[in-house]
Parts: sequence; C-alpha cells; structure tokens
Amino acid sequence: MAGRTFFGSHFIGMNITFDKPRSATWTLVKKLNEEYRQLADFDNTQATSFAHALFLCRDAANTNEQALMRIHVQIPRAGSEFELPEERARQASEEVNWLNKSELHALELSTAHCCEYLPILLGFRKGRQETTGLLPGGYISYLLMTNMPGIRLGTNVEEDSLFWSLPRTERDEIREAFKVAYRDVLTIGICPEFPGLKNLLWEKQSKKIYIVDFQASEVEQNMAWRNSMWAGWGLATPPETSRWYEVQYDDTDMSEWKL
Repeated sequence: MAGRTFFGSHFIGMNITFDKPRSATWTLVKKLNEEYRQLADFDNTQATSFAHALFLCRDAANTNEQALMRIHVQIPRAGSEFELPEERARQASEEVNWLNKSELHALELSTAHCCEYLPILLGFRKGRQETTGLLPGGYISYLLMTNMPGIRLGTNVEEDSLFWSLPRTERDEIREAFKVAYRDVLTIGICPEFPGLKNLLWEKQSKKIYIVDFQASEVEQNMAWRNSMWAGWGLATPPETSRWYEVQYDDTDMSEWKL
C-alpha cells in the first residue's frame, strides 16, 4: 500500500545489535520497501495488524560488509491510532505475525542446508515495543540476512520488467537457471510463495538465479518440477485458453507459449 509509512526517516542510522550467531551491531542505511496489513478496529478477529520493511544495512564494525534487515512490527488497528497508549496496549501481542514466522522458518532451512540460491540467516531478534512505540508492548522483530548478488528481473507487470526486454537467448538461460535453483530449493523443504519477477535476481556472469523476498510453505508430497512453473514466476506466458495451472496439463510442448 502506498501513501502511508510506519517506518519513518528516524529508522535510518538506527543501530540494531544481534547476539547470535555472533555479536554484531548493524546500522540501517536505506529503506528498500515497506508493506502493512491493518485491520479495522471493529473486525471480529484475533489476528494482529502489522507492518514490515526491508532495509539495506552495514556492519558498524566493518562498513564494507552489507546485509539486508527486515523489521516486523505490530501496529494499532485502524481507528485506534490516536487512542491513549494504555488503550492501544490492550491490542499488544507477543506472537509475531505469520509472514514473520514463515520467512524465519525458510531462512533457517536455507542456512541449515547452505542453500546457494536463497539468502542465509545472519541473525534474529525479537522484543516488545516501549511505551512510546506504535503499539506499547506489541512485538517487534528483526531478521538479518545476506544481500544476494544480481539484478532484479522486474516487477509483476510484464511491460515494466527487465526480463522481457532481454534477448531470447538470455531469457532461455534465465529459465534454465531458475529451473536448477527451484529444484534445489524444493529438496530442502521450501516452496516459495508469492512468486514473481520482482523476487528473482539474475547474475549473468555466473548464470545463476537467486530467489529473494519470499515466504515459505510446506512442499507437497512428491512435488516435482514442471515447465509450467515458469508461468507462475512471470518467466513464460501460456496460451490464453490453456489450463497450465492444472497438475494434469501437458507442458512438454511449449511451442505456443511466449518464451
């Protein structure tokens, strides 16, 4: 969503210290993106409202070392933002949101298996917001991960993507590189959700694809690679009348596809 921020300019320059896997302090340098999901005050649900932002950061002790940090924070429900702190605090939860949990789980799997196609977890920290926070007593968490190389292949809008502006030969290389990466990721128990070109980095020199900005889901039993998976990530366009998303669809012949 645009036009509103829960991560103002005061975050830039902020220092965040992690104890594991090594003690280190990281400085936030630049906000790369931000999203939020805010429930209405009258919604009858136990779910919490939250915002998260991704920052470029650097090691305070070694400014040449950069990483990415995603900060998740619980926010007040819409309509309650200007209530007294003690009233807002009634919404506080120690339980982080599902996106935070799933991304942490995926990063832990990636780290445990030394996956070369996904970011590696460099640190995790969770706490409670202070009385001056957006939601006093609500959770706030910090995920530190490696900053993967390569150029982003675009947005989820085909016309704006870098991928479709590249020569066909390079697009073929990218598709094959993605196939290698995706198969490897499936073997360690991760099936990335929210697919799209904006979540793929292409390193031309090494001919590797890296998958970023993802959340994990359970891999279905016997789940295997299918060429039609390219369509879900914006790397191929199926014929309009095809039912490429169905398991029984025959994707061995792609002569009618836009590649």
